[in-house]
Amino acid sequence: MRYDLENGRVVAALADNDQAHSVAGGVLGFLVLGGIFVNLLAWVPWRPG
Repeated sequence: MRYDLENGRVVAALADNDQAHSVAGGVLGFLVLGGIFVNLLAWVPWRPG
């Protein structure tokens, strides 16, 4: 896997990996959002009733 860096940002990746990158990005995003949600649930003080 190779990236072309320009101005500190990923400008281009190998074309044949585009779909894999989209899938991996979606999965990672889902995991991150899920982790934040779980942390919020864990830290919010629950009020009975």
